[in-house]
Amino acid sequence: MRSLYYPLRMISEWWGALLVVVAGIAIQIFLVTREFLFLLENLLPDDAYFYFNIARNIVQGFGITSDGMHVTNGFHPLWMLVVSLITKASGALTPGDTTAIYWALYLAVAMNLISTIFVWRILTRFTQDKWAHALGLSVWMLNPYFLYETMNGLETSLALLLLSIFVLLVLRIEEGRPIDLPVRTGGYFLAGLVAAFVILARLDMALYVAAFILWTFFRRANWKDFLEKMIYFGVGLTPFLIWWVWNVITFKMLLTSSANTEMLIYHQLIVQDHGDSWFQFYKAIVYHSQLALDTIFQRSGMYALAAGAIGAFATLVLFREIRLPKRLSEINAITALFLGFVAIYIGNATIRWTWRHWYFVAFGLFLSVIIVVVLDRLLPRIKYKKTVAAFLLALMLFSFFVNWSKRLQPSKNDGRNQRENVQTALWMNANLPPDARVGTFMPGSQGLFSNIPVIDLDGWINNSAAEALKERRLWQYILDEKIEYVWDYGYGLRYRYKSFLGIDDPFARMELIHDLTNNPDGYRLYKIKSP
Repeated sequence: MRSLYYPLRMISEWWGALLVVVAGIAIQIFLVTREFLFLLENLLPDDAYFYFNIARNIVQGFGITSDGMHVTNGFHPLWMLVVSLITKASGALTPGDTTAIYWALYLAVAMNLISTIFVWRILTRFTQDKWAHALGLSVWMLNPYFLYETMNGLETSLALLLLSIFVLLVLRIEEGRPIDLPVRTGGYFLAGLVAAFVILARLDMALYVAAFILWTFFRRANWKDFLEKMIYFGVGLTPFLIWWVWNVITFKMLLTSSANTEMLIYHQLIVQDHGDSWFQFYKAIVYHSQLALDTIFQRSGMYALAAGAIGAFATLVLFREIRLPKRLSEINAITALFLGFVAIYIGNATIRWTWRHWYFVAFGLFLSVIIVVVLDRLLPRIKYKKTVAAFLLALMLFSFFVNWSKRLQPSKNDGRNQRENVQTALWMNANLPPDARVGTFMPGSQGLFSNIPVIDLDGWINNSAAEALKERRLWQYILDEKIEYVWDYGYGLRYRYKSFLGIDDPFARMELIHDLTNNPDGYRLYKIKSP
């Protein structure tokens, strides 16, 4: 009877949070079970297909390459390993086979469920109020930002799962709990091991790890204590260090090709458009920083939710309901890790000027913590707590729907672009010789559906093309690689890659042989004229 009584008691006590979890998983399963055209137009960005193209070549023995000819390290290694295993298990080795994508999305649903359980445990560190838990989990799991960006076929779900585990481990270390290991510093070894996989899941998440190390340093008892902990932590980081050494030796890069290529392009576009002046440089810093910040707040479910929660938190600080640290040694673990998120934001938005929506999904975790901290202080003072909490939950869900309908749905242009990528590949299959060499700036879904290997020209998943971009000799690279055809998406050669070609007018050296959309900014196939 006790074995039956415990789950029934848990359901009666936590039914609000459990309902949130069930609803979130149901929505994700609904999204995953749609036909592929829906996934193509609504969920999967072109970047997602990079993994499946490379994995297909790895499994077939062609090496770490997207096109079967040019090596690349333009990916996050842990998700690449997972996708390769999925591709091998599913047997999705022929062009156009989407089985591995569906398998990866179902895995993402499972990982989202597990990460939500860890986030739930994180929230219990800040309040025991059941309604606060339900509201906090709603911010995390029912938020359209989370639902869409973790169903994108990329490393997002894996990275969030490992990050949630790492955050919980750090909180347990802060509480002085040894994490059930026999040695006093065993918790640091386990935290280092998880941190290694956090970084391998998304390389920029190394900034969370750096924030943890700094937090440990400032709260150290003495130098010997700090060094002892860091030795254990460093040993745990071994899996990442092994990959990093291998990457440096194999590719002669500290990070990856994609880490620098997009930054190079955006920084060059400022010079191309406005000249090489400090004023324009700092103007671009402000513009990209504000644009990314607006995106984070808008995609956090509703702008008012994030702004209101932060405003309420600040008010509680003002009235001394929440005490801020006066010294660095007093900063708590969750604040230190949030500073890691801030560092990721600054690195991508302010320095690189290169970011995608899924880079900042972890903001939802910290927003959930802020929500439950505020509610923990306010709900006990409210007479009709359950009524108010239910009203807040209904308002939050309605606001999620409104914000999703206005801002968070993929734009029609995004869906059209992905659809045209696939149409491009199918046209090439039907009209080009099987031994043709085609260069493209959109190698994701084109590469997945094309029988003809497409050579990436933007350097994201082609290290040699990245080097050509860096040296401003992209056109010569096209000739050296004996590329016969170039797929352009309107403003690619005309604007985005203009400064990297090394020639003045590429269109004088090509002839248009197919216009997919009859649109100046649409997809066009050019054949390079003989010298």
